[in-house]
Amino acid sequence: MVPAGMVAREETPEGWGLLFVHDKRVTIEVEPPYHSDLEIQAAEHSLFYSLLRRAELRGLIPRLLEPLAGAK
Repeated sequence: MVPAGMVAREETPEGWGLLFVHDKRVTIEVEPPYHSDLEIQAAEHSLFYSLLRRAELRGLIPRLLEPLAGAK
């Protein structure tokens, strides 16, 4: 995930995805591959769980669930 235009699509390493951050939205520029490897899936789930747990500890979950201003 990088600011829009910071990295060219062609620079994305094989096996990775690329997300662009715009003012109030994120776009998928390069679709990440699906990982059928259970070890990789478990690592990704652990990372997401850790991020959500940290957001919960900081009281940010309600704010994360609010719609973005100007979003349709």
